Amino acid sequence: MVEAAGAAAAPEATNVGTPPSDPADGAPGQFSIELSAASIAVSPRAHEHPMPDSFVDASARDFDDVESGLQGCDPSSDPASGSSPSDAATLSLATKAAKDYDFRRVLFSFSLCWLSTFIGQVLRTPLSSTKVSLQRVMNLTTLDLTHLDTSFAVFHALGQISSPALSSKTNSVVLVAIYQFVMGLTMTVLFAPTQFWWFIVVYGVAGFVSGPAWAVLFSHLSEWLPKEHSFQLITVWFTGSDLGAIIGTLVCIHAQEIWGWRSSYVVSGVLNMLAAVLLFCLYDNSKEPHADGSLVDPREIVHSNMRQLSHFARYMRSGGRAADTFVKGAEQPDEPGPVRDPRHEFIVSGLNNIQLDTSDAGPAPSAAESSLCRLSRNARAVWQRACRVTCDYVAVLGRVSYLGRIIVACFILKLVKNCFGSWVNFYVSTKYGFTVAQGNYVSLTLSVGNCVGNILVAAICRVFWRDRPLTACVCFFGTSAAAVLAFSLMDFSWIFLSYACCCLCGIVTTAAEAILMARGIKSLCDRSKLSQRESLIVYGFLLAASTVGSVCQGFLVAFVVDGLGWGMLFGIFVVALMGASWLLYKLAETEK
Repeated sequence: MVEAAGAAAAPEATNVGTPPSDPADGAPGQFSIELSAASIAVSPRAHEHPMPDSFVDASARDFDDVESGLQGCDPSSDPASGSSPSDAATLSLATKAAKDYDFRRVLFSFSLCWLSTFIGQVLRTPLSSTKVSLQRVMNLTTLDLTHLDTSFAVFHALGQISSPALSSKTNSVVLVAIYQFVMGLTMTVLFAPTQFWWFIVVYGVAGFVSGPAWAVLFSHLSEWLPKEHSFQLITVWFTGSDLGAIIGTLVCIHAQEIWGWRSSYVVSGVLNMLAAVLLFCLYDNSKEPHADGSLVDPREIVHSNMRQLSHFARYMRSGGRAADTFVKGAEQPDEPGPVRDPRHEFIVSGLNNIQLDTSDAGPAPSAAESSLCRLSRNARAVWQRACRVTCDYVAVLGRVSYLGRIIVACFILKLVKNCFGSWVNFYVSTKYGFTVAQGNYVSLTLSVGNCVGNILVAAICRVFWRDRPLTACVCFFGTSAAAVLAFSLMDFSWIFLSYACCCLCGIVTTAAEAILMARGIKSLCDRSKLSQRESLIVYGFLLAASTVGSVCQGFLVAFVVDGLGWGMLFGIFVVALMGASWLLYKLAETEK
């Protein structure tokens, strides 16, 4: 029997190799060996029984192995912090403390993340609700309007696929606040320009900045929220974007009636900047209760975030890596460096003098040659870094089973959802003669359906598909195909019928997306035993692949509708959704 005890648990070292004096200490015929690095070093009886140095070293190594094994079994142990419990009592207390969290603080921080997503969706609403006004004011064609969607979607996909490189391993929400502030500042620029290319550029910038924000926040909440409430809270967080679309539509309707159609850009931009400031000043990454019982300490949060940003900026100026240096700035406070040896300084100064003498001996390169050399060196470093990151990405993606089927399913679902969200207003206004306000209300009912779908999906899956998320995806994809088919066959002469059809399409398509993102992909990542960082790579890649559907939906509307009509477009959507349901059926069989 080998027992590893710490210095606090065993103040004296037991004689090694002697039988136990008390039967309660061990079974007859067995030896009790207790190894304690601290007790061996400080025991007053150590001089009575001297041991060889090799035996002491081996004992210390055995103790370290046992201690590290206990640390690996503890889910609450943090290797980065260096804390490792050395006995069973400390281990159990640490595990118990890890499960202790202040649920009020969790809900408060979660509410800030929800508010950020809510306001972020308000910003995206003017991108679709102003299309009719843009077409009338600037005399644009349908193909011209697709350039806006293409610009936003392409750069949005680039932002999503680069989200692991643009994020942090620690307090990612600080970077989300910065992204959101830039989003709001960018959108306010659209109040002034009169040329169409300005809108294309601003849409692209807004798409790139908003790309990593959603992916980073989703990955952070998936790992940070308590496991027993994770799925329910994630679906509630999904409703933030849908409610944001609802409120954003109402804001656009009233802002366009009062101040004109350009004012919706300014209102949504200012709201996003305010939400970013709240997130930066009030979000706390810790779940442990405060000693005084307060929810947050804004002063300490702001100081901590500013220290992280200062470290990040300093390391970036020195050529550090974006993701890793931000972690260093967050995890390593300012500490005094080691005392330098004067002899070391003397040798270094001598070497520098030798280098200076050598450089003076030869002809000095011109400024152009130096700039060219520096540019070539930086380009080579960037290329090597890009190749290394690409290899890491491919290695992580190759570990996820059935990834190709998931990519195709995400692409098709995003294609249909983005087409409905971006063009349903244009569809009912041009084909059935709806006014701008009536078309916006149709978009509003679609957003209401999205919100209801996110709320219902958790309860429905809990009752029917508790541990089978991929089976639920198959059912919701099939139901989405039926809803789109019904929408294409409806006559919208009765306006309330159009509201009901849009709401139904929003419910089923959003439910399919929510269960696929929150549970389906998460289950595949858990099966592949991916870490949080590796899961973020998978999320970012899938979101980028699905966002390509946003690019395609603009060209589909421009070419298919102009040549073959809306009926052919809806028929393509129905066939594509049925094909995605068949692809996911193979994955659902692995759950049985």
